[in-house]
Amino acid sequence: IKDWQPSDLVVVFDGGLPKKRMDLLPEYKAQRPPMPDDLRSQFKPLNEFLKVSNIYTIKVDMQEADDVMATLGKRFKSEYDEILVATGDKDMMQMISDNIKMVSVAGTPIKMGAQEVKDKTGVYPSQIVDWLALIGDNADNIGGVQGVGPKTATKILNDIGNIEPFEDC
Repeated sequence: IKDWQPSDLVVVFDGGLPKKRMDLLPEYKAQRPPMPDDLRSQFKPLNEFLKVSNIYTIKVDMQEADDVMATLGKRFKSEYDEILVATGDKDMMQMISDNIKMVSVAGTPIKMGAQEVKDKTGVYPSQIVDWLALIGDNADNIGGVQGVGPKTATKILNDIGNIEPFEDC
């Protein structure tokens, strides 16, 4: 808040895993341990703090926080000169655009635009979905293409652009 001085704040909480996603990939995030009780116990005081601080919160049942953040970013993109999304979720790099930037919550807070995504991954935000599909995502328990790591995925996407799905997919 001090570094970026936003005019509005929204804190988004996970509301659970979407049924449609779980039906498609039952092993999605299955490797993750349950939330520790000492973390769970912090939600009530956190919500109280956010309420008295007049900071908006949102939690949509059966929707992950990153999906809600992406929806909010798309919905309000034209209403703000700049939208900052504070997250450590690399999936969110796909939503970066002219006025939507990402600020990592880990390490030094750096505002990431399209060029910073390219510098970090080798591809632009519009290619992040394909890049992650090729390399996989251990955090979400999603396997990639065997033998394809970040460097190979970057080379493939820089050579061909984006991966087009088959017509029947």
